[in-house]
Amino acid sequence: MSTSAASCYVQRYSELLTLYCEGNISTCDWPAVRLHFDERGRAEGRQWGCSPSQAPTTSMPTRSLPPMSGECKGYHAQLAAAARADAREPHPLHHELYEPPPLAAADRCVATRLESRGEAGESAVSGVLEGKLSALVEHWTAPFHSGVTAAALAADEERDESEDRRRCTLIHVVDGEIFLSIAADAALLPTVTYGKCGRDTSENARLLTFLRMLRLALQACDTWAWRVCGSGADSWPDFALRLCTDDFCHGVAGKEQRPTAYFTMVSCETARSIPAVEWNPTGGRGIDLSVWDEALRRRRELRQIHSSHFGCRLPKAVWRGDAHNHVVYNMQWSSNRTLKRRRMSTSSWREQGRLALVYQKCRHPSMLDVRVKLLTLGGLHAPPVNHTQDPEYERCVRAVAVDRPKVLPLVEQAARFQMCIHVEGNGGWADRLRHLLLSGMVVLKQDMGVVEWWEPLLEPWVHFVPVSSTLHNLSDAVEWVRNHPTRALKMSKAAAALAEQLFSTRSMQFYTLRLLRRYASLYRGILPPMRPRTARFSCELARSSASTGRNARASNGSVAWLACRFSASNHNRSISRLSFKAVWDELDPYPAVSKRE
Repeated sequence: MSTSAASCYVQRYSELLTLYCEGNISTCDWPAVRLHFDERGRAEGRQWGCSPSQAPTTSMPTRSLPPMSGECKGYHAQLAAAARADAREPHPLHHELYEPPPLAAADRCVATRLESRGEAGESAVSGVLEGKLSALVEHWTAPFHSGVTAAALAADEERDESEDRRRCTLIHVVDGEIFLSIAADAALLPTVTYGKCGRDTSENARLLTFLRMLRLALQACDTWAWRVCGSGADSWPDFALRLCTDDFCHGVAGKEQRPTAYFTMVSCETARSIPAVEWNPTGGRGIDLSVWDEALRRRRELRQIHSSHFGCRLPKAVWRGDAHNHVVYNMQWSSNRTLKRRRMSTSSWREQGRLALVYQKCRHPSMLDVRVKLLTLGGLHAPPVNHTQDPEYERCVRAVAVDRPKVLPLVEQAARFQMCIHVEGNGGWADRLRHLLLSGMVVLKQDMGVVEWWEPLLEPWVHFVPVSSTLHNLSDAVEWVRNHPTRALKMSKAAAALAEQLFSTRSMQFYTLRLLRRYASLYRGILPPMRPRTARFSCELARSSASTGRNARASNGSVAWLACRFSASNHNRSISRLSFKAVWDELDPYPAVSKRE
């Protein structure tokens, strides 16, 4: 590509000089300039190149890929071969070398290794890691040391229903058995089923993960986990909990922000809840836990390949995703440690979550490789800012439609870029952080007050480069990585090592066991009454020698299956079904309720 022609093009159309060169011709992103002409300029009748009376600026450096030494050429050739290869064939740069475990029957899912062995994680957790996980349990339960009662589990009618009860269920543990109670008007009700092993909705996937981990934890005290359960304690006390599987931290709901003794997927740092392990294998967001440990091993191998070619990867920060959610929580977090639910607006969009990322891409196009979906001007899912005709917003939306390809899987991001960006999504957080840390890229992490169960163990400048909650210093973070490649690579390795420790199935189960045991010890008084429509959740382990793919097979060639059901009785009649609602549709149907907003 002729940089002289590109230089004349951006100088002829001054808005392009701002958009692609940050106002300085020496910092132009020339490939992006050419792409603008190919995708938009030609159709708009714009002129490429220099006119007879126009002299190009010749002193500008050409922005290019990292120096293509022989080593880098070989690495990039390998990347190109991986992109062309059949994803089903083994290749050193493919992400996961297995297909998801199949559904052998309607009521059977592949058991995890811990489930198949009846373990609950502690036996193989190192002393140092045990201390870290136990410290997390104390951190999250500290606000509730005076005890948890049935009143603390009641849904607060003063709170915004859309952020509180809509994805919550009441769970009783009585005599070591698990019972669910779901209200007739709960949005969660129709989705609770074991039928697809949690591959249907995010909320159901998270619920089934929790129930299976709870079941495994309840077995531990009857077998070997005396250090957790206490000397002489071979069973669990009866207790109840409220589990919320939506995206919200719940502490910011209502007029007063206060600690809430709900088990949630994330916690507000200003008003804590009790974060459980969040696991959601739907829509490619995660991987079935039965093969997750193998995925960790595979990602470790990929990191080793990419880290040895760190200098061959682009010194830009990459991000791919959408902006379907039009509410942010962390805008004021860096300035005054306040969490507040805010709609995206014309006056504040430059500092709000993923729109702030759009703005930073607009300001620093040569530093960021960003593509944001669902921003089409006038589109159905576009943010409300789209309807204000803000010229700068419209210009920036066009800027984030330039980088290619539109969709870039994480494994390709890690192979091609040195850095990635973590920015809030729905509910003030994003569940991709664990995957970014495991990728081997340096994570530029937005400062957030909505966190997952494991995040208190992360340290800025050790595991990630901190970025303001408004992203105003994102370019500074990119420059730091560019200027300190050795420290940056060391940081990415430390982050991956910690994430691999925390996200082994044993570690997650150990955390769950300790957390539930601590919570049960804090429970006080009588249990809240079970609703008339309550169902027991129970599972049976079975084995089969049927072929199910290389990753689902046990070492002895057999496959362990977990068959789970919901069951209840009414008027001397018992029903057992895969779906919670199906049980009561037969026994005593729920009354019709008005549609939730």
